[in-house]
Amino acid sequence: MAVIRWGLLALLLLQQLSEIRSLTGHVCTHWRSTSVMVYTKATKQQTQRYTTGCGFWGWGTCTRYRYTISYYNKAVYKLQYNLAQACCQGWKQTGSTCNTPFCSRGCVHGSCTAPNLCTCTRGYIGTRCHADINECTGYHGCQHNCVNTAGSYRCTCRTGYVLSGTKNCNDINECTGSHGCQHNCVNTAGSYRCTCRTGYVLSGTKNCNDIDECSTNKGGCSQVCSNIRGSYRCSCNVGYALQADRHLCRDIDECSTGNGGCAHNCTNTVGSFFCTCRTGFVLDGNGLTCSEHDECLTSHHGCEQKCNNLLESYYCSCNKGYVLAANKKLCNDVDECSNGTHACEHNCHNTRGSYTCLCRNGYELAYDGRGCTDVDECSNGTHACDHNCHNTRGSYTCSCRNGYELASDGRGCIDVDECSNRTHACDHNCHNTHGSYMCSCRNGYELASDGRECTDADECSNGTHVCEHNCHNTRGSYTCSCRNGYELASDGHGCTGQRMETAKETASEEQSTGAPLGLIIGVIFAVIVAVVLIAISVFFVCRHKRNIVRRPRTECYSAPTATQSQDYNNVTYENTEFLLASKHRTGKNRDGRQHTGPWTVQTDTTNASNPDKPYEGILVKDGEEQSAYTKLSFRGEVPAPIGEYQTLSAYQRRAQQNDYEYSA
Repeated sequence: MAVIRWGLLALLLLQQLSEIRSLTGHVCTHWRSTSVMVYTKATKQQTQRYTTGCGFWGWGTCTRYRYTISYYNKAVYKLQYNLAQACCQGWKQTGSTCNTPFCSRGCVHGSCTAPNLCTCTRGYIGTRCHADINECTGYHGCQHNCVNTAGSYRCTCRTGYVLSGTKNCNDINECTGSHGCQHNCVNTAGSYRCTCRTGYVLSGTKNCNDIDECSTNKGGCSQVCSNIRGSYRCSCNVGYALQADRHLCRDIDECSTGNGGCAHNCTNTVGSFFCTCRTGFVLDGNGLTCSEHDECLTSHHGCEQKCNNLLESYYCSCNKGYVLAANKKLCNDVDECSNGTHACEHNCHNTRGSYTCLCRNGYELAYDGRGCTDVDECSNGTHACDHNCHNTRGSYTCSCRNGYELASDGRGCIDVDECSNRTHACDHNCHNTHGSYMCSCRNGYELASDGRECTDADECSNGTHVCEHNCHNTRGSYTCSCRNGYELASDGHGCTGQRMETAKETASEEQSTGAPLGLIIGVIFAVIVAVVLIAISVFFVCRHKRNIVRRPRTECYSAPTATQSQDYNNVTYENTEFLLASKHRTGKNRDGRQHTGPWTVQTDTTNASNPDKPYEGILVKDGEEQSAYTKLSFRGEVPAPIGEYQTLSAYQRRAQQNDYEYSA
């Protein structure tokens, strides 16, 4: 029995070992428990009820209990442990191998490359590769803008640039297209700007206006600025020379040439120079040479500008542009403009120690600062001529085109009326036009090809005459005549009558039968008048009878008498319109009846209390005097309007029947 048991155990181990060897790779072994059911013998104690005799002589029956033991097979579960193999944690079985890694939470954008380890595709990050990488927060390589996308990114450019490749941006040169700049277009990074040529300033963003450079800091000129169209010129005062930059005025260094004539030292000053002597010498009175024992070396000489040493004395002198005062010490400015020592061509403006030149209107200052050159107003557009401009020295004159004459201001041009001053060449009529005139001809003439002369129009040939028979052309007109047997009508164009013989016979017959014919005509006229009068009477009688027949039933209602208390003048109308009767017809009707009371007018408004009977209105007078009926009143309760105001049509019919006009 033991041998069999050990044999079964060995067989079980061999089976388990064979199962372990069936998996390869990341394989782990472990003990696996199995629940096995076995049967064992067991006993069970039970209580059994039974009956037995009891009492006197055992005649009664009693219930008794007793214990019994029964045997049965009991099922018992026992754990059986077996050696088993499976893929290690983090690996899953694929076929017979355990080499496939397993990530329990999964990889969203990537693959599982080791147990619970995801390798993400490019552009994603995280333990599950679920988070997008925002490449734009780091180094993305875009030259301008970076736009993050799912798993990647893209580059864009700022306004004024275009993408080159995938990351770089190239500037768009707007100046190669329609930029709209009046002068120059300058391309800038991402945009462009307009600039103007030298001497102009940008107006807005694209237009250019001329700059008056001299109005701001004298255009950069150090001394004199003269504005010209699109530019300006700088010039210098006396004692200065314009530098190569054409703006600054360079002082003329008199000391650079021959030491300025100084015997010892020459010192250049702005616009002038002066001489000094070495120690132990004093400047002579000429301001150039030096002599010993110069009193001028002391500070007590009192000269304002120059001290000139003499033998045992000295004298004072002044710089160029100044003159010695009466005290022989001070220096007064020389007014070159007043004493005529200036070199200005036109106007002179004195300055301290010098002067400047100005030009009259129509001129501008030359480069030397002294001369004046003419301004051509006709070329630069500053003139005020209406038509033609002729430049003159210092000014200009105006002239007009043919057909115009110069106005009193010498600038405007007014039209010459050739027709009034009789300078025209028209044969007949003259009509003035702006700058010229036109000719026309009287009736019967037509204008020649030169537009001035008038030639006779042959109405008989061109078919414009109105003669009934014959046409005869005359100068400027024509005459009409008739064929034999006709005579010219009073209008001078038509022809009337028959041949003369027939006309005479007819006249004689009329004379012989004149009296009977007049009588017949009178009788016929009287008959016609009688027939017309009879027809008119019959017409009115028939019309009156027809009106009587056509009158509605409501006309039989009589108007309220004067004793009734109804006030027809105080009716409040709820309808949307008023009806007014015409006041110019208040007499008798055509049937001869005189209206002395109000009319009854039937309306089409429904009576709420009696739908089968419509309301009736009465046209009444304003007062007792004979006048037009001007108000429409209703008997009893005034009806509320329904739909359109329909009383108008009813009143219109009644007014026509009674020969009265109305207005609404």
